[in-house]
Amino acid sequence: MRLLFDLKSLPFELTLVLAWTLVSAIVDRRNAKSEGVSRVGAWEVLVVAVVAEAATLFGSRDEAFAIGLAIAGVGVAACGDLRHRFMWQQIAAPTLIAVLAARYLTGTLSAGLIGAALMAALALLAYAAGQRWGKGAGMGFGDVAPIATVGAAFGFLTAPLAMCLACAAFVIVALVRRTPLDAALPFGPVIAGALVIGTLLR
Repeated sequence: MRLLFDLKSLPFELTLVLAWTLVSAIVDRRNAKSEGVSRVGAWEVLVVAVVAEAATLFGSRDEAFAIGLAIAGVGVAACGDLRHRFMWQQIAAPTLIAVLAARYLTGTLSAGLIGAALMAALALLAYAAGQRWGKGAGMGFGDVAPIATVGAAFGFLTAPLAMCLACAAFVIVALVRRTPLDAALPFGPVIAGALVIGTLLR
């Protein structure tokens, strides 16, 4: 029996990326209702979907599918982080797995695994440093999986550079807005920004 889609075809990838965006939005809606916080808006989901689809459509064939899925899941989670200060692990963890699965389908799983391991290790170090010297005010443990997803999407070369550039932009914006040093700021948009920057670097 002939499959409706070739598993490596562009239409199949675009369909799955869009579906992942919508599923992530549904998870955010369910969790937000359960916790009594505001959910991600329709326009935010639309923006994430457009960016994710564009990355899938115009990116390198070996990586575009993984990058599109990463933007879809992490993008919705980051919008939620802006709204209610939660990056739902029910979105972040499955997105990491989905990105690695996409890497497997395109024959680049080893690069994804190395990148994910490196970025997860760096994230854990940053988290531990925040707990030790930042009096718990540093990066949260919930940011580890999304940061690992950046590594899974781009590999061990592009991912650290993209995260550094996104963090630099974050610091500049905070300084321009004269944000207090002890203010609790959502880190999700920085991670999503790293995905966009990494896409442009590729």
